[in-house]
Amino acid sequence: MRLSPLRASRRATITGRPPRIAEGQTGRPMPTLFRFLYWCALIAGLIYAILFALAYLVEPTPRDATIEIPSERTNPPPQ
Repeated sequence: MRLSPLRASRRATITGRPPRIAEGQTGRPMPTLFRFLYWCALIAGLIYAILFALAYLVEPTPRDATIEIPSERTNPPPQ
């Protein structure tokens, strides 16, 4: 006997009974706050690890920078 996808997706609670599903819902329980915070922390940790790797493992190549400044800005004509 094969279970339908709706019944297979239900998870047993602490009491051993599957959670109740209101009419019109898909059968998947709503994500908990802990699960949301877990994923936020995981993504933040991944971003932090990438920034750490960029800061300590990538060596920038130094190069000369030449910026031309017009003489009117450095020596304004007398008024």
